[in-house]
Amino acid sequence: MCRQRYLKSLLSRMGKRRALSLMVTALVDKQASRRMAIEEVNRGGLEGLYRVLLEDSAHEIAAALRHVLGAVGGGGVRIERA
Repeated sequence: MCRQRYLKSLLSRMGKRRALSLMVTALVDKQASRRMAIEEVNRGGLEGLYRVLLEDSAHEIAAALRHVLGAVGGGGVRIERA
């Protein structure tokens, strides 16, 4: 997953004020903004992290699953594109 895509996905889940605060902090202090981002990820827990990863990488995950399915012969299962 591209770091910028992940950050964009994370920012879209945050409140506008918190996201703006993180972006402004990043201009001044990269480490502080990183801590803020990590706190936000931790706030969502494992479920929140999975949601960000799945929503952002859904097409790549689907493509990988199609390759796996093709490698095992399909087994009569059809995967539709979203």
